[in-house]
Amino acid sequence: MLALDLLRLTRPLNVVLFLAATALGGLLAAGTSAFEGASLVRMLLAMLSATCVGAGSMVVNDLYDVEIDKVNRPERPLASGRVSRRTAWIFYATLSLAGILLAAWVSPLHVAFATASVLFLWGYSVALKGTVLLGNLAVGATIALGVLFGGLAAGPATAPLWAGVLLGGAITFVREIAKDVEDVEGDRIGGARTLPIVWGERRALGLALALTGLVLVSLPLAAETVGTAFYVWGVGLAACLLVAIWRGASALATGADLREPARQTRAWLKGALVVGIVALVLTRLG
Repeated sequence: MLALDLLRLTRPLNVVLFLAATALGGLLAAGTSAFEGASLVRMLLAMLSATCVGAGSMVVNDLYDVEIDKVNRPERPLASGRVSRRTAWIFYATLSLAGILLAAWVSPLHVAFATASVLFLWGYSVALKGTVLLGNLAVGATIALGVLFGGLAAGPATAPLWAGVLLGGAITFVREIAKDVEDVEGDRIGGARTLPIVWGERRALGLALALTGLVLVSLPLAAETVGTAFYVWGVGLAACLLVAIWRGASALATGADLREPARQTRAWLKGALVVGIVALVLTRLG
C-alpha cells in the first residue's frame, strides 16, 4: 500500500524521537507547567511542527540516497521502486510546509526556527551527509534543536534545557559515526567521503567509542543540572552506553569485520537516546 510505504519513508521510530525530544524540551524548560493551560496548546503545536519537519527530513534524505540505499537498504520504499520520486517530493513538500505553518501558531521565533530547519536539513541531504563529521554533526544538531524548539515553546531557556540539548545531540552525533561504519560499503559506492572512508573504519569506530565514553562520564554533571533523581533514572542510560562501548571494543580487539558490530553499537546508542529521554522525563516529573 502506498500509504504504508509513505509512512516507512518517514522512518516512524525517528519521528517518534522528534516528537519525544520536543516534549522533553518543554518539560526541561518549565516542568509540568509546560503542559498546562495555554502552554499546553503551544507545546502540542510545537510537537506537531517538529514532527512534520523531522518526517520531511527523512523523506528528502531518502530522495538523495536512492543509489546508496540500493546497496545498504534495498528494501526502502524509494530504493525498491515502490514509491516514485515525484510522489516522494510532493510528500516532502507537504510535510515541510505543514511544519512551518504549525510553527506560526506558536511564535514568530518558531516560524523562523522551523523554516531554517527545513533548509538546513535539505542542505544536509544535498551536501553535508557524505562529508567527514559535518553530516554527523548535522544529524546530532537535529535532535538537539528539537529539544530546544520544545523548550522555547514553554518558556525561556534554562540550565536543565541546555543539558538535555547537549546530551541528546551528543548521543545522536556518536550514533551517526557508528552508522557510517555500518554503511561504509554503500557510501563508498555512492561517492561519499564519510569518516570511516577517509580515516578508516577501525579508527572511526574507535573515535565513536571514545566519545561514547565521554558522554558516559558526563552523566553526573547532567544529574547535578537536571536533578539528582537522574542518578537513579539514568542508570539505564549508562547501561546502554556501556554495552555500546563493549560491543564495539570487543570487535576492535578481535579484528573482526566491523559492519555487524557497528550496527549493534549504533542500535545500543539509539536505545541510549530513548532511555535517556525517558530518564530525563522521570527526573523532571519527580
